[in-house]
Amino acid sequence: MKFSKVWQDKNFPSATQAFVSRFGLPRGTGRGKGSDQPTRLSLQEFFEESQRAWVALTLYESVLNKDGAAAKKLLAEYRDLDEPFDECHKHTQQWALPDDAVPLTPLQGALAASVSVVEDAVTRLCRQGTSVHFDRPNPDPSSAVKVTWSFDNLLGAMYLQMWWVVTSSGDLSRCEHCSRLISLTRPSPGARKRRSDKRFCGDACRQAHHRSKKRTQDAPS
Repeated sequence: MKFSKVWQDKNFPSATQAFVSRFGLPRGTGRGKGSDQPTRLSLQEFFEESQRAWVALTLYESVLNKDGAAAKKLLAEYRDLDEPFDECHKHTQQWALPDDAVPLTPLQGALAASVSVVEDAVTRLCRQGTSVHFDRPNPDPSSAVKVTWSFDNLLGAMYLQMWWVVTSSGDLSRCEHCSRLISLTRPSPGARKRRSDKRFCGDACRQAHHRSKKRTQDAPS
């Protein structure tokens, strides 16, 4: 979610530098498999990756909100950003389909586009495996075998997080300040599940919410 907001910052170069200083480069040059070592990345490439992530996330949010108008607008506005956006936009338009085909609704198109972008990134950049952990003399096979994930770079890790969100079966909440999604699923297999009463997506929103609440309380009646 932090990465998806960077492209919208008014001081984009500064916001990019701050993100990279804290988390590192999302990927290296080139989007093909095997060319994603995080060595260098142009501002334009960073902008496009951040924007693509934002569109995928916002399309998914429009589905959760049942906001067909927002889904339709997003698909039309960003159809040229990536092939899944364009393909799913076309499938919501009767003129772009065979005469006997039934178009998708905007919400169906939004969900298909979002999942397609996430699935593509996870397929290219992430791999699932298994490992065996013996924590007792005679282990139960069902508990000894653990699912593990590896990823090529930070971009893969971020899309893997979103993949967990879209497959979380409703384990979601919303930030009380910015209304963005909060995943309540485990951040990684085997990790402790997040608290179900989490109210804010981060410290910045928690502090902003408290400042806003204080201004309201201090305002003259």
